[in-house]
Amino acid sequence: NPERRRALMEGFGCPDAKEEDATPAGGTSPASGTSPTSGDLADWITASLRLLAPGGRLNLVQRGDRLDEVIQALAGRAGALKVIPLWPKAGLPAKRVIVQAQKGAAGRLELLPGLVLHQADGRFTPAAHKVLREGAGLPCVMS
Repeated sequence: NPERRRALMEGFGCPDAKEEDATPAGGTSPASGTSPTSGDLADWITASLRLLAPGGRLNLVQRGDRLDEVIQALAGRAGALKVIPLWPKAGLPAKRVIVQAQKGAAGRLELLPGLVLHQADGRFTPAAHKVLREGAGLPCVMS
């Protein structure tokens, strides 16, 4: 169902993120309310993988402290994982990660260069500004 697929894809993000943990990027999600909020990440990933054809790629943004759960949920069903850490500020642990996996693929996890989002004064870093405000690609390759 194309509408269901679009709603799911628009809802990708942090299924159990709290609003107070987020820095607004200027706008609201068009799929507000379509992301799971139950915190059952494994079920959410399973449902997402069902929508993919063999060899299709799943891209998601998740809390950094749940990366191990993402990896476990993908085990045996999707591989060739690529992870991009998103650091709130230089020197801090990544609060979010972008994860890409290929359905039915095997391969090692690849940790790609990450992106520091904010300067010490809270403004976006130049690299983050280009991505978030100007539509530039991430400063790493996810093919």
